[in-house]
Amino acid sequence: MSHNIKRKTKVIAVSAMVATSAIIGLVHPFDNHNIFADDSKNSDAKGTSVDVDHSELDKSVAAAKKAGMTITQNATVTKVITASQYATEATKIKALYASQKSAIDAALKKQQAANDAYDKEEVQYKVDKAKYEKDKAQYDKDKAQYDKDEAVFENGTDVNTEIQALTQNHDNHDQYDTFMTADVNQKTGDFTLTHDMNDGVSIIGHGVLKGKFNWKVISKGDGSEVIIADSITLTSYKYTNEHPNTAANKNINFHVYDNSGKELLVVNHDGESTFTKEINKTVSLGTSFTLKPNESTDKQQILKVDDNWVYNTHGQIYTKFTNTNKQPTAPTPPKAPTEPAKPTPLKGTYGLTQFIVTPEPKKDVDEGQNAGDKDGSDNGKSVIKGDELTYSLKTTDLPADRTDDMKTINYVDTLPKEVDYKSTKVYSKDGKTDLTKYFKISYDKKTRMFTAEANADYLKLINADKTKAFELPIVDVYAIANTSNAKFDNTYDIWENDSKTGSNTVENTTPEIKPKKDVESGEAKGDSDKSIDGDEIKKGQEITYALTVNDLPANRASDLKTFKYVDTLPNEVDYKSAKVYSKDGKTDLTKYFKISYDEETRVLTAEANADFLKLANADKTKAFALPVVDVYVTANKDNATIKNTYDIWENGSKTESNTVENKTPGVTPTHTPNTSYVEAPKGGLYGAIATIALAGASFGFRKPIKKWFHK
Repeated sequence: MSHNIKRKTKVIAVSAMVATSAIIGLVHPFDNHNIFADDSKNSDAKGTSVDVDHSELDKSVAAAKKAGMTITQNATVTKVITASQYATEATKIKALYASQKSAIDAALKKQQAANDAYDKEEVQYKVDKAKYEKDKAQYDKDKAQYDKDEAVFENGTDVNTEIQALTQNHDNHDQYDTFMTADVNQKTGDFTLTHDMNDGVSIIGHGVLKGKFNWKVISKGDGSEVIIADSITLTSYKYTNEHPNTAANKNINFHVYDNSGKELLVVNHDGESTFTKEINKTVSLGTSFTLKPNESTDKQQILKVDDNWVYNTHGQIYTKFTNTNKQPTAPTPPKAPTEPAKPTPLKGTYGLTQFIVTPEPKKDVDEGQNAGDKDGSDNGKSVIKGDELTYSLKTTDLPADRTDDMKTINYVDTLPKEVDYKSTKVYSKDGKTDLTKYFKISYDKKTRMFTAEANADYLKLINADKTKAFELPIVDVYAIANTSNAKFDNTYDIWENDSKTGSNTVENTTPEIKPKKDVESGEAKGDSDKSIDGDEIKKGQEITYALTVNDLPANRASDLKTFKYVDTLPNEVDYKSAKVYSKDGKTDLTKYFKISYDEETRVLTAEANADFLKLANADKTKAFALPVVDVYVTANKDNATIKNTYDIWENGSKTESNTVENKTPGVTPTHTPNTSYVEAPKGGLYGAIATIALAGASFGFRKPIKKWFHK
């Protein structure tokens, strides 16, 4: 028996030469495009656990956490979906993950910008802090010194004493000219007042008045001083001659008075000799001054001096006190740098979704013996008893990103009683690769349960890369329809680990093949209602055996490959010929059949040829009327019961028809006619009369006899 099986054209990367590579080729990804919270799983859900790839999201989460962001993971959502929904749902989840990643990345960009700014400020802060600590150390040192200096300042008694000998300007009496130079020892108070002696032409000598200015200083504890000018002691006057006095008037006199006008010293000389005059007189002053730091007194007159010679010089000796306590400059404390505030952690949230993917097993049924699954389906169609059927057990691919290993893949099918199990093969979905060796095939005749269970090698292939989808094979169960006039359903279960999922239901029917045999008188065409089944016929009578069968039903699954009428004629008839007609007898279809008769076996066969089969199979969606085979025979025996049936063959299915029956009467002996009264009739005349009489009897009694046989 030949099968014209069309293959699906889905391309799968397999190699028929190397079984392992063939199986690995079935693994393929779907096209299309860290701190984890506790998963909330539905323990009752059955199917394959799948986590859509979220590695890129995880990277963003890790980067965000490393950058200091506060990342919260929401509780994982568990969603039960079918395999056919997975691609769409996975795309949605990928989009959701991408959106979450985008939001986290945007916040991360801001966080990193803030971190970079902080890091920059922190670097500068450390530089500034190092400088500050250095400056602070110096400041502390300077401050300690300052504190010492400040204490000295606050209790200081530093004072600067000036002594000046001034005379009124000859031209401007409001102006004073210096006529003596003064030098004061600030520590001892000793002073000298030196003046030149001028004869009008040149300096002829120098006079030096020595003394001691007696004062004391009392600190006020804040840098201010109380200066008490106590007294002045004049110790000596010394004149040193250097040149002759050329002046006509050589009467030189030098006078010193206190502020009250009391003369303290008078020296008369001509300027031409050097001398020293001791004085040792003390003048009480009794004045005091309070001075703030850097504050000075006004000029205070303490003595009067008259130098009388060529020019009379009337001068005054002034003193001036200045508080020279120098307040130290307080060191400026370095300003401590402000440590930059750490960036406020930005917040981000994300959530994961776990799928429980339930498989969608699909069962198909096709006429013939397939490898894989052919285009189209014969589900719901009519098949003929004896037809081969392929139950194709298919299921959806194992999804990508599976979390658990597959430990069991099992196809289980309880076959209907209307089919007989024949064998099983396992193929890749395109039917190009035989994978049967990867499965343990078993069939229990008692329970009619078929099982195809993946072995360890196949499970190893499945689990080799769970990030990719894995294409599960098709299990082809081959069976043979064993019953006519039946309707039978079938489903199967796929087991993936401990999850069982039922397939759809496929259904087929087998038509009731009803061959009918009839018998008619004479040479009939087609099948009429003039049946003589059960009637008496005579030896030598021609009759027609009409072999009919009900039409082929609409919606047929299988082609009509063999169609023949087989009739073993009874010995009581002689075969004459046979014709094939449409049922109404109007169309001679004999050319579409090969008619043969075996005289030895008495078997008549009318077998449809290829042209007829082509017509029958042209449109299997419609019913097809089958012709009538008229077999022409002649009864050849008296006193006989003639029975006959025939077999109709549709493909491998043989169905026997009803039985028709006729009888021939026995032969009555012929009496010798009485010839004593008249002349005996001639033989020919007697034969003619007998024939007419019998014919008349036959026509006159046909219906009553038929009715009698069918009482």
